Amino acid sequence: RIDAENIRNLLRLKRLDIDPSDVGSFLHAGGLISKEKLLSLLPEPVESWGRSLSFSEVGDAFSHVEDSSDLSTLVVRMERLLDEYIFSVLEESKFGAFEPGYVLSFLWKKEMEAKNLRIAMVSVANDTDRSMAKGLLRHV
Repeated sequence: RIDAENIRNLLRLKRLDIDPSDVGSFLHAGGLISKEKLLSLLPEPVESWGRSLSFSEVGDAFSHVEDSSDLSTLVVRMERLLDEYIFSVLEESKFGAFEPGYVLSFLWKKEMEAKNLRIAMVSVANDTDRSMAKGLLRHV
């Protein structure tokens, strides 16, 4: 989860064109991917991040990245892919009776439900196209 969150933060910071020296303070320690490795990705195009992160499980999410010309759209797609990745990792523990991951899976589903409610309310308030709003919703 830390790696997915760090990559999500890195994508957002790249979109905002933040100074690379300030990016390190936004990344969390403790993931499988070191902060130094993530910081080295910042100057590279997003399409090449998948090759650099291919050693990690979260690198599979980048197989769906073809074009990063519109970074805002890419950030939305990647956030959804990273959420689905975390869900798939946590979903494996739901069959164990005493798995601690079962509690995490339950909490993650509740977080996704809250995110879906936020997406629905903002979409209604902004009169967003329904098909676009459906594309933003997470599967729970």
